[in-house]
Amino acid sequence: MTIGVMLPNTAISQPTAKREQPDSSAQPQHLHIPSQSLSASKRSHSETCLGNIPCYKKTLKTVVKTQGTEEALQLIEQIVEKDHVALREAHNLTHYVGRMSYRYLKDVTAVMSQYTPAHQSGCYHGALEAYLTSKPHIEADDVVAICSSKLEKEKGRFAFFNCFHGLGHGLTMHFNHDIKQALTLCDKLSMTWDQQSCYGGVFMEGVVTGVKGSQHHNEHHGKNDHHHHAKLVDPNNPLYPCSELDPKYLRECYMMQTSIILHLTHYDFAKSFAVCDTAPKGMRPTCYQSMGRDISGHTLRNIEQSIRLCQLGTAIHRNRCFIGVVKNFLNVSGRASDNAFEFCRQTPEAHKKDCYHAIGEELLVLYAKTQQRAPKCTHAETPYIQDCRRGARLTLAQSSTSITHMPPLF
Repeated sequence: MTIGVMLPNTAISQPTAKREQPDSSAQPQHLHIPSQSLSASKRSHSETCLGNIPCYKKTLKTVVKTQGTEEALQLIEQIVEKDHVALREAHNLTHYVGRMSYRYLKDVTAVMSQYTPAHQSGCYHGALEAYLTSKPHIEADDVVAICSSKLEKEKGRFAFFNCFHGLGHGLTMHFNHDIKQALTLCDKLSMTWDQQSCYGGVFMEGVVTGVKGSQHHNEHHGKNDHHHHAKLVDPNNPLYPCSELDPKYLRECYMMQTSIILHLTHYDFAKSFAVCDTAPKGMRPTCYQSMGRDISGHTLRNIEQSIRLCQLGTAIHRNRCFIGVVKNFLNVSGRASDNAFEFCRQTPEAHKKDCYHAIGEELLVLYAKTQQRAPKCTHAETPYIQDCRRGARLTLAQSSTSITHMPPLF
């Protein structure tokens, strides 16, 4: 199972308490993984693990301990180039590196400063999980203090998002997967965007545990997880837990729910879209966008297969599936990628406007400065360059009819 994150819609979030808005120059820039080659012995060691995730984890643990976090992340890049099993589990492998890094450094701030956004920023999530599960008690003041504005200034908006998202993961684990208790602490954050980022981590952690089962999750996340008894999946209700939550949590819940739906339908995508069609009316577009994200992960970002699967959904919401796919292409890499623009080029004409606008929205989070984002949009097809620019806030004209300009869905 490959599960990806979905950023809160930066165009619609509003503060719940006044906080100085960050300068746009503090927004995220791509952090490149070091390009130097791995030693021959390290590469040879990793090749003996082909298809064997526990073996890779053992190797990565040794590398983190003896060589450091950056070397371990570089090793993952070498591994996934050769092994599709590892590519499907790349986010989980970076999670593991984050946990091991915190175990050895015991300083979550120092660990996070070494990370990259590669593979959906799993390192950030893993470090915060390890940090929070190591604490016997967590108070509201602890939650508010973890993701400081200093992180945003030093590493950018994308890293800031991943801090809050990882916080949601860690809180859920700390409370033995009682998602309602974890969400209550997310509510202590001062800004709606921060809260929504945290909610997303809570729901993602719940999905991973509920779908994979406690036995796998013990191996994946740590020994403390065997204590959890929370109900995370209801085989008789594929919309659970979203169906039982306060409306303020629904957008982030439905943005993850299709991972549960697909699990329950045994990855029958037509049936899964039909389940989305039974969600509350305002959440159906979000469910379709979540489906796009899962389609991207399921196909390992294969363009033709992703387009074919999105077309199984009802026409009225199908564009949100294409949006979910292309956003995931960008979130996985943490940078502007050629495959995202190629996906939009091959997307049916009726959905290209939304597809390119969605690329622009992700560029707004991934790149700090206007002059960094603007050249990226030139890779769009000429008729849709302005849609990309609008999404990236590179023009004052806001006349696009893109669905992503709609008001909040709840």
